[in-house]
Amino acid sequence: MVPTSSANALALDIDGALPASELHVTLAYLGEVSDVDINLGRLVEIVSSFAKTVNPIRLNINGAGFFENEETAVWLAVDSSELPELRQLLVQYLDSNNIHINQAEK
Repeated sequence: MVPTSSANALALDIDGALPASELHVTLAYLGEVSDVDINLGRLVEIVSSFAKTVNPIRLNINGAGFFENEETAVWLAVDSSELPELRQLLVQYLDSNNIHINQAEK
């Protein structure tokens, strides 16, 4: 979870922008919500359970841009030496709970 003070500093103060509480870092893309064959509540439980087992990490912002064909969706490039291990741990945790990441995404 992004700390509230950091999220508030990063949130865009423009009409239609996501509130700070909805900022996130994508560690594992499961696909569109409509295409994922799992109960969303169960997924939240699993990811919340995982989050309780790991320590927070520090991220550096090193770039920004827009998603292709979506001038209203802004992304920030983040980096941390701890990020690859955190992502791998999450993917393994999801796998152990029968939630599988597309091989191209691993």
